[in-house]
Amino acid sequence: MNEIIIAVVSLGSIGLVFGVILSVLDKKLKVEQDPLIEEVLNLLPGINCGACGFAGCKAYAGAAVENKDLYGGCLPGGKDINEKIAAALGLKSDFKSTALKVVVLCGAKSDEKKSSFDYIGPRTCSFANISLANIDCRFGCLGLGDCLEVCPTKALSIEAGLVKVDYSKCIGCGKCVEACPRNILKVVEAVNKDLYVVSCSNTDRGPFTKKVCSKGCIGCGICVKVIKDSCFYLEQGLSKIDYKKIGDKTGQELESALEKCPVKIINKFDA
Repeated sequence: MNEIIIAVVSLGSIGLVFGVILSVLDKKLKVEQDPLIEEVLNLLPGINCGACGFAGCKAYAGAAVENKDLYGGCLPGGKDINEKIAAALGLKSDFKSTALKVVVLCGAKSDEKKSSFDYIGPRTCSFANISLANIDCRFGCLGLGDCLEVCPTKALSIEAGLVKVDYSKCIGCGKCVEACPRNILKVVEAVNKDLYVVSCSNTDRGPFTKKVCSKGCIGCGICVKVIKDSCFYLEQGLSKIDYKKIGDKTGQELESALEKCPVKIINKFDA
């Protein structure tokens, strides 16, 4: 019995000694963090979106303070926060708030997309895309929400089998673009308050598109014809928008393209 007590006391003493040694070493070897890092970190929104090119807000704050560099700035922070960060670092902010937004190049809801088979498998777009059994259109939104999982601001949702964007939350970071196996998400610069989108990605000929989706682009080119020097153009029989030219067009011109589209796949959103 005495041997057990001695052993317990000995182990406890050894643990206490090591604890004291570690405590002393922690204080001796501790690297003091620049308080400016904490100041910059507190200015950041803290959503760790990675749009700045760093793993998160803490990594960005550390790099910005250490190198006295704003890099690309904080995209979701906007002009106000970036100017405060610049002031804290003793720099001049040249941050330009570009209204980058993600657009969904598919506008068909579940009942508008033909599905010949019931998909039985993991409820992810990546798996459904491999099986080609969720919907017949090989270009359309699978609606299983892989993009939702990676959106740092929770700007995306699924409604009736289709991705929807809350533009008041979207920061255009592009993480959802990387997650989509169908490449139907695209980051564009919203130059106007009204954001126009051709909500289709199907490059098949019109008759084949109509067989799998009632909302697919048929490549008629009306949107191209109704606007002089149009921002719309056809590529592989699919209507697309040149967002570098769209800022030069009037609302009336853009509305005419939207209204005359026979399948109503040109949509307007409040960006």
